[in-house]
Formats: sequence, structure tokens, C-alpha cells
Amino acid sequence: MNTLKNKLALPVIASTLLLFNSVSANAHNNECHLSLKNDLSVTPDHIRIIEDDETMVDIYKDRILFIKGEQIQLTDKQQSMINEYSTSIRKAIPEVTEIAIEAVGLAFEGLNAGLGKFVDMEVHEDKFKIIQEKIREKYNSNEGRYSITEGEFNMDIDDGEVDELVNEIVDDMVPTIIGGLISNMGQAIASGDDIDFDNFGENIEREIEAKADLIEVKADAFCNSMKRVDKLEQALVATNPKFVYLDLLEIEH
Repeated sequence: MNTLKNKLALPVIASTLLLFNSVSANAHNNECHLSLKNDLSVTPDHIRIIEDDETMVDIYKDRILFIKGEQIQLTDKQQSMINEYSTSIRKAIPEVTEIAIEAVGLAFEGLNAGLGKFVDMEVHEDKFKIIQEKIREKYNSNEGRYSITEGEFNMDIDDGEVDELVNEIVDDMVPTIIGGLISNMGQAIASGDDIDFDNFGENIEREIEAKADLIEVKADAFCNSMKRVDKLEQALVATNPKFVYLDLLEIEH
């Protein structure tokens, strides 16, 4: 029986892990790995770049720039760039959250499509919702208020806490899946039907492909937007050495 269990579980586990990896890859453009050089605080009125608990940059109302507490007089060109820089960052955080949450939802849809006829997936749906909530908490959204610490700023769904939850889901699902498969196999044998255990991955991929493509389009648009912000940072620094404190993004191409 253990040999049979392993034989049945292997394609299921592999498909599950491949699904999470493929969704993460679709939601994370490998040519646009983003990180923040300092902490970032966003409120309806302010965008603050913070280093060692000190506010280095404060952009008020997307227009007025303070660097280390000093208001900076801006040329018309600088003003336009600051406005675009500020509004782009303000828009980016909910976008990255939405993409990651959609990716997790898509993962559940894929598993449900691949295994739903063998297993009651509804009992596992809450765990996927917990992952989505962890992603929301990561960016700490509250009425346009966000706080992000220095480090990665990506659509990855595979940070430490989420990894643990994914492993927990797989561990919890495997006995249920095996039981469901064995039950269905018994029914199929009794009725003379065949069960194809080799196409879980193909079934999942077929069901989620279109939505995965839409997520990838959103991820690419987000990536391009952040590349534009990175170029704005460099252009601003070139106009005034004090603007070096605006150099928040680091992008690995």
C-alpha cells in the first residue's frame, strides 16, 4: 500500500509544487527583480524615505519636496519629475499586492481544476485565503497607508511565512488526495473505467493558462513602471546632488 500511495502522491505533489512555482514565475518577471534601499512609508499626504529611523525624503501632496527637513525649491522640470515619481510609487504598492494575491487565487483554481473531481478542495480553500491575507499584511495597507521595510519589493509569493503555509497545505492535502484517488480508483475498477494519473499537470496548466497570462501582463506592466521610476531617480540625481536620497529602488535587470 505504501508503494501505491507514493505512486499516486508523486504526480500530485509535483503538480502542486510546479503550480506554485509557475504562478510565482508568472507574477515575477526575472528581468526585473526589485528591492528597496531604505524603508518606505506612504500615506495619503506623504511619501517618506526613511534611513535608520530618520526621514531622509518627504514628498508632501506629491509636489512639495523636503530632504532631511529642508524644503527644496524645484524647477518646472524637477517638479514634473517629482510628481510622476511620487504618484508612481503610490500606485505601485497596491498593484504589487493585487498581483500576488491573484496568483495565489489562481493556484487554488488550478488545483481545484486538476483535482476537484477526486477531492473536495473546499476544505483547503481557507488555507489559500490565509496566504492571501499574509500578503496583504506584508504591505500593511490601511486606507492608502503603507509601510515597507528595506529589502525585496516583489510579487513573489514564496517568502518565509508563505513557504511554510504552502508546505503545510501540501502536507494536509496529500492524505486527502490519496484517499480520494484510491476511492475513485476502486470505483473505476469496479465499473471497468480507467483513471489517467499522468495528466494532473496538463489539466492544471490548461485551466489556468489564460488567467496566468493576464497576471503576467500585469506583472510586466508593473515592472516597466518601476523601471521608469528608477530612471526618474537617476535623472533627478543628475540635476541636484541632494537628490541622491531619492535613490530608493534597486533593479537587477
